[in-house]
Amino acid sequence: MTPRTLALASATFLLTALLAVCACAESQDSKVLSDPSGNAYQPVVAGSFQMGDPAETDTPLYAVTLRSFHIGATEVTFQEWKTILLWAKQNGYEFAGAGVGKEDTHPVTDVRWFDALKWCNAKSEMESLKPCYYTAKGKTPGQIYRKGRVDLTNSMVDWEAPGYRLPTEAEWEKAARGGLQGKKYPHGDIIGRSDANFSGSATKQVATYHSNAFGIHDMAGNVLEWCWDWYDIAFYKNGAASDPKGAESGKSRVTRGGSWYGNAGSCRVSRRDCSPPDLTVGSIGFRVVRN
Repeated sequence: MTPRTLALASATFLLTALLAVCACAESQDSKVLSDPSGNAYQPVVAGSFQMGDPAETDTPLYAVTLRSFHIGATEVTFQEWKTILLWAKQNGYEFAGAGVGKEDTHPVTDVRWFDALKWCNAKSEMESLKPCYYTAKGKTPGQIYRKGRVDLTNSMVDWEAPGYRLPTEAEWEKAARGGLQGKKYPHGDIIGRSDANFSGSATKQVATYHSNAFGIHDMAGNVLEWCWDWYDIAFYKNGAASDPKGAESGKSRVTRGGSWYGNAGSCRVSRRDCSPPDLTVGSIGFRVVRN
């Protein structure tokens, strides 16, 4: 074999290996994940999309590029909440409330934003995954967020960790749209009582209604869902173009998706709501994501 032939063979081998690594990574990004209890986490692959609705004052069209992530196919149920909560309290975690659920298969409600973060960390540790939330920028094991009311900032989150966390507002909207651009709801421009739980009297069992194109249920109605971000009326004008994580401070955290209590308009994928992070109410729950 001549030196030139050998060089070509080596280059071909390296290119083949690189393509194989890329294909493996892409396959992992597009694969449905499951936790030990069998809860599914649907893939949302990397790419760009348009957030917003120009008809609203706080949602001008906003081009965003996100990396891949996985999001819970359903909202966190009362049963799962209780299971993780019990483990957490036995392992050094403290919560301000116990959460509420109409039935075990319904979404948990009356959960403070702070407690949702601690619950995410507990679920991560219970499954031997590195947690995402910390009480300081150093993000050492001794700084894992387990107690108290801490207004975490973006720099106190390990965004690369494999553990569970709340979705950012941008992640939530991309997942809710299910690949549809410029539509009002997860399934199109029209929503009816056969599509989602709104204008009702109480929560319903998760996944009662059909999923969107990404395989995600109840992104419209049932309960509003906590997101990571502080609410900022100018976020769409000033936010980063890639993986935005919201403002560094504020008074209320974003909630998305509408609820059983709200009307059809509150279920729009672009609709932005917010609540103080200490609020507990029967129309707010949450779902989680992981990398």
